[in-house]
Amino acid sequence: MRFESDINVPSRPLGNGSVERKIRRILLIVAGTLIFAAGFLTFWLPIPIGLILMAVGLALLLVSSAWVRSRVKALRHRYPGLDSKLKAIGGSLPGPFRRALQRTEIRGRRKRVLKTRQSEPATGSS
Repeated sequence: MRFESDINVPSRPLGNGSVERKIRRILLIVAGTLIFAAGFLTFWLPIPIGLILMAVGLALLLVSSAWVRSRVKALRHRYPGLDSKLKAIGGSLPGPFRRALQRTEIRGRRKRVLKTRQSEPATGSS
């Protein structure tokens, strides 16, 4: 006679992790978009709650969307002033927001330097 405890049945079906991740990602994108939109709509109010909502919505979108990360990275590359300000506030943010912002940092950025011709040292042969 066989009992249920003798049968190895997985506690949940295999392959569900990817479905759960996709659902979580979609929910984060929807929530981030709604919070960002609410922040944009309330940005014009006298109380600066809109700016906070926009920051939280953008952080959720940065975590869940590669497209948003690429857009923020492009903005940071195009506007160095924005990049330096985001780096400055990045250290004071809570962990998840700081990590999401660090994922958009520009790596290996080189400063443009004007090349000037240097005079070659004179050789001893005359």
